Amino acid sequence: MKTYTTMYRNKKQIIEFIEKNELTSQNHLLIQVFTKEGKVRMSRLHSLLSIILPKSVIIGATIEASFNREIKQSGTVLSFTVFEQTRIKGTSVSLPNHKNPYDCGLEIGRRLVEKDTKAIILFGSSHTFDSRSVLDALEVQCPQVLIAGGNAVPLGPEQQEFLISGEGLIDAGMVAVSLSGEELSASLHACTEWSTAGRPFIVTEVNDRRILTLDHKPVSEIYEKYLGKKMLEHIESADSSFPLMVKQGHVTKPVMIKAFHEDGSITVINPIEIGTTVYIGCGDASIFLNTFNFIFDRLKGVTVEGLFMYSCLSRLRFFKKGIEHEMNTIKNLIPTTGAFTAGEFYQEDGKNEVLSYALTFLALAESESYIDEEDFKRATNASSEIKEILALSQLIKASTEDLEELHLSLKESEQRYKSLFEHNPDIVYSVDRKGTITSVNSTTEKILGFTTDEVIGRNAVEFMNEEDLNRVRDYFHLAMNNQPQHFTAVIKHKNGQNVLFEVANMPIIVNDEVVGIYGVAKNRTDQILAEEKISQLAYHDSLTGLPNRLFFHERLKHAIDVARHTSGLVAVMVVDLDEFKLINDSLGHQAGDRILKHVAKNMNGMISDDQFLARFAADEFLVLVPHADDLESVTALAHNLLSVIKKPVFLKGKEYVLSGSIGISLYPNDAIDDEKLLKHANLAMHRAKLIGRNSVQLFTDDMNDKINERLELENHLRKASQLDELEVYYQPQICMKTGEVFAFEALIRWKHTKRGMIPPNIFIPIAEETGLINEIGYWVLEEACSQTRKWHESGMEDISICVNVSGKQFQRVNFIDEVKTCLQNTGLQPSNLHIELTESIMLEDVEHSLWIINQLRALGVKISVDDFGTGYSSLSYLRDFPIDILKIDQSFIRNLEEYNSDAAIVRAIITMCEGLNVTVLAEGVETKEQLTTLKKFGCNQIQGYYISRPVEAEAIKNLNRKYSIV
Repeated sequence: MKTYTTMYRNKKQIIEFIEKNELTSQNHLLIQVFTKEGKVRMSRLHSLLSIILPKSVIIGATIEASFNREIKQSGTVLSFTVFEQTRIKGTSVSLPNHKNPYDCGLEIGRRLVEKDTKAIILFGSSHTFDSRSVLDALEVQCPQVLIAGGNAVPLGPEQQEFLISGEGLIDAGMVAVSLSGEELSASLHACTEWSTAGRPFIVTEVNDRRILTLDHKPVSEIYEKYLGKKMLEHIESADSSFPLMVKQGHVTKPVMIKAFHEDGSITVINPIEIGTTVYIGCGDASIFLNTFNFIFDRLKGVTVEGLFMYSCLSRLRFFKKGIEHEMNTIKNLIPTTGAFTAGEFYQEDGKNEVLSYALTFLALAESESYIDEEDFKRATNASSEIKEILALSQLIKASTEDLEELHLSLKESEQRYKSLFEHNPDIVYSVDRKGTITSVNSTTEKILGFTTDEVIGRNAVEFMNEEDLNRVRDYFHLAMNNQPQHFTAVIKHKNGQNVLFEVANMPIIVNDEVVGIYGVAKNRTDQILAEEKISQLAYHDSLTGLPNRLFFHERLKHAIDVARHTSGLVAVMVVDLDEFKLINDSLGHQAGDRILKHVAKNMNGMISDDQFLARFAADEFLVLVPHADDLESVTALAHNLLSVIKKPVFLKGKEYVLSGSIGISLYPNDAIDDEKLLKHANLAMHRAKLIGRNSVQLFTDDMNDKINERLELENHLRKASQLDELEVYYQPQICMKTGEVFAFEALIRWKHTKRGMIPPNIFIPIAEETGLINEIGYWVLEEACSQTRKWHESGMEDISICVNVSGKQFQRVNFIDEVKTCLQNTGLQPSNLHIELTESIMLEDVEHSLWIINQLRALGVKISVDDFGTGYSSLSYLRDFPIDILKIDQSFIRNLEEYNSDAAIVRAIITMCEGLNVTVLAEGVETKEQLTTLKKFGCNQIQGYYISRPVEAEAIKNLNRKYSIV
């Protein structure tokens, strides 16, 4: 790749230049034309180039200046870039042929972009054509292609702009070329060199892209004040050297000013909202001169043979010497060509932009060529004149920072005072030396009913109670003598009511002289109401409004004291809502709170005046019956409470029905103090839950032992996995056709260190109720999958594993992720994992269950239905659910004979599954006769003690893997 650049003087000179550099023989030639000359001369040049270099691709535009051996602000510069292998394609779109700019962008992409296209160079006519929409279309169509170039600059008094393409000259539209090739490398970079000067302003009036006022003043008035009238007259539309700097979060960016208007407003290139902080911008010379370092940092280690640079014309106008130094330094290191445009095209992370006041550069190379760091260091010396400009720039920058710091400090002080004054819940006011009110906050109207206008200008004593007048005057005079005062006084409300206030008067001191008083008046009436409210909150539940636990204990202690003297009975009930945690987890706490309020209201309707209902905690309530001489009426009340708990609740169009468990204890039969009465009622409630929920239980002495035993098991179960007490046993499953073991069912066992083996039907319900089932279930899943993977590695490649999943584990939102993680961690293929579910689990929430099952099947996991025939036994779900294996419950196999009723059921299930293409497995096979009958019926698979009991993993290697099936 090589670039040749020359000024266009006449036909002869161009022909000699082309011949000298042997450009006519080049097949991959890109010509860029940057001009400040008229259309007639450019038309002749275009015709000449088309004849002499018919294979070349031409692109160009009117510009402010161009890069040659030096920066040229007149004439026409031609840049000829010769590529070795890169393919170049050019195209153009123009008005009025193409009226929709976005469609034009799509058309450019279709014409130019190929599989290996690395970059597109664009030039547009921004005053007559929406180049932004073209970039949006290219961003969608080819986000991987770099977009470089810029907008043409209008020339002369008539503001004439045009573009140049292979087809000719275009007044309005866009021209483009694409660079494609596997060997071509391209990178695009941009930098801005603009900073703020002076203090910030707030946009106070705006109409889309037209800013009318800053700090409620016309924009041109502010520019004239800070830049001078003569400078304002020289600022031209669309290319101001003093842009508007817009603060967006922690970043401040320049925005192009398109035009100044006679009414003092300006039009900018992008919309700016009211309330936005803006500044007048100026070029930062230090950053301008550091651009070269920036370019080198971006190109260090990057292959580059040439740079195409497109810079904002305002950079040149603002700091021409600095830009000349920058360009001269760069061109001595890398062949560089480009121009100063009116808005630069840029792409970063697939997003196309039109930049303002920026320098963009497209680095290209067809071979491995890098910038030498030593050459770079030798090239970076600034002249003394430039260093003086650097010092001036630093002065402006430091002064701006000082102004910004001062402005922020003043603004913060103003905002703090305003916040203290306006948002203070108390009345804040000021009076002058005569006691005339000079300011008052809006709280005055809220507390006393007087508007600001009704108060300011009147003497403060007019609002005082007559009895307090002399005292208040004394406090005023003391404060005017620089002695702060605190006192109470009655102030009259607008409606005539007296309101008690606590008042603080503080002197206002200016230049060591007291000029007035600031005062704060606090409404003591509100404080009294607040104290009453605090008392209410201390004794009542904020959600339901019911008395709380503290209030209940006080009432219970009082009832016990009365019963002790009257020899009466007192009943205490603990009411717990069954499975309420599931409602909170599935519907959310907001819905759970609504249900709690509904239940509390219904229960309160069942309580008589002498009884007492309180909320204990979460989903538990307490009931006090102070006169419980009739035990039947107490239990009747408990059953009535259960009935109202079961009243349906409707949320979002769905009906929900709850149940409860109630435990009752009596004074003095079960305990003689409030704490033990509650404890025993709580034990009775837990007993009600254990026997099936939705029931009432009276406390008995043996409950302590049973509950303690269960609590001990629960506590030990929490540590069982850490103590290595949990084990997985495996029971083989046999294919009836081949007699071979094709899978093992994983069955958890708990070997308690003191009690020995704990049956699963004992500890699994405890695990489900406490939530431990999720942790245990995942441990079993991972352990079983890991063991199966080991069997595969030992030669048992065809073995699958079947894992039972509890309802709570299955219904969890992240269950699918847990299965994926387990398969990834263990390396087990999904097809070797069977998830076993019961009918009741699947039918608990059909829609959710079907979604989970389909997700598992999509992974490749197989689904088995366990204990078929013992649950709902709804045949419709067999049709609707995509299951693989149906397991006939052992209760049908235990008494199986060829012609009894169990046999008829089993035969029917097998026949049905054949029609549904579902595999049938019979569990609990214990005799040869059962096996023979099942084989005769056409059962596919079996498991049971006749084949093998569940065994530890170590015993599997000694297990017969093939059986003779009669």
